[in-house]
Amino acid sequence: MKACKKKLSAVLMAGIMSWLVGGAADAADLTAVRATNEVGHTRIVLDMKGLPDGWSSIYNEKAQQVRIHFAGTANRTSGPVQYNNRNSGVLQGVGLASTDTGLDLSLSVNQPIRYHMFTLQNPDRIVLDLFNNYDQRTTKPLKDGVVYTKWDTSTDTGRVKVDALMVAPTEPAVIKADGDKAETLAEVTPTGAISVGLVNAADVAAGLNGEGLAEGTVQLASGEKIPVVPGYQITPVGVLRYIPNQGYTISVETPKLQLKEGDKIYIVSGVNRTRGADELIAYNAAYGSSTHTNVYGKEVTLRRNVVIAKGTNDSKLADADIVLSAHGAMVPVIDALRIGDIVNLQVVPTIVKISAAGTTLAQSKRIVLANGMVTDFDDDNYRGHTLLGVRPDGTLIVLLASGNYRASSGITLEQGGRMLSEFGAVTGIDAGYQRDNDLYANGTYLHRDETSFGTARYGEIIIFP
Repeated sequence: MKACKKKLSAVLMAGIMSWLVGGAADAADLTAVRATNEVGHTRIVLDMKGLPDGWSSIYNEKAQQVRIHFAGTANRTSGPVQYNNRNSGVLQGVGLASTDTGLDLSLSVNQPIRYHMFTLQNPDRIVLDLFNNYDQRTTKPLKDGVVYTKWDTSTDTGRVKVDALMVAPTEPAVIKADGDKAETLAEVTPTGAISVGLVNAADVAAGLNGEGLAEGTVQLASGEKIPVVPGYQITPVGVLRYIPNQGYTISVETPKLQLKEGDKIYIVSGVNRTRGADELIAYNAAYGSSTHTNVYGKEVTLRRNVVIAKGTNDSKLADADIVLSAHGAMVPVIDALRIGDIVNLQVVPTIVKISAAGTTLAQSKRIVLANGMVTDFDDDNYRGHTLLGVRPDGTLIVLLASGNYRASSGITLEQGGRMLSEFGAVTGIDAGYQRDNDLYANGTYLHRDETSFGTARYGEIIIFP
């Protein structure tokens, strides 16, 4: 028997025993219960008026029952549980019982399960996913050189629906990038071709696929004015290209940085990677929530080139900030800086650029897989993603994971990197700005995420003729 109590904004993990004491709850009303059943999975949606502050839960594996108590919550339902069907899923029955302190919810299941709970607002809802370890892949060729895989699987937080393409190095691709004439995939895909939506038209219009505007200058103590280096400017960029007779490749282009103090110049060894011995590494929010460094170093946080914080390790990474992390011989360089100092951090102009041969198809600052290793993202945002990966032989992997709707929980960037690696990719990026995930082939949508505005329109689309 397993029990837990958490705030509703936290993640409820099956198989973990914990108790977190919540504060006093405001009154909340349960108005309806809905259940969506699919093979190996049931999503239960509790329609609420207000949200309770927390819950306590007990999962009895032997009895195959989950019991959840919502403090300060009343049962205001006026009808039975609404099901999409009763022929699949893991749910057998739902029971509701009012108590002196709130409301008890009992869920009977027909097999061993894991479960995950989260809340939504506007309107208020509590969502509970019950799921097993179901994993199934079906594969079929779409045309010569392109193989399609439909993958239904599960993670610790729920069921995930994935559609993937494996595109041979001999199969070319072109990019349609025209935000002013954004269209649906069905409108632009030639007969017999395959297309993947990359960047939603709204994001193109907002400039989210650009680098941002110049940030101005700051003045050093000497009176010299230097360009501001904002956090976003140092993020490595993964660029996907198709090169005839070679196949697909993802190159990672990392800005070169240096730190100038008086007449001395110190080279920054790298950006957004693990710090090694005697190295100076720069980090920004694209790396995660913190630097994850050990205690054997020194760190300073810069905002618009001004030192706003100093520390030893694991510094927080805010959106606009840069953290310089030093080890060994580089520690004195950082240690000499004080809060309020203006730091002459410079982006070194690139003299020799990576070859731009071939067709550039996509670029992203969200690199999820590098040299066969999943990168250290810790965003904990479960949503839809369009991921692009490349195998050593130049084969392209296109992987689309559904977002958090109906019976799908979505994935994190870290999970996406692991999924790409399961298809043999060694380098991978996330594209699409986490809005829509569409795949169109042979006159039909193999993967489509309907939005509140209907079928998504794209300003950037990859087409495999």
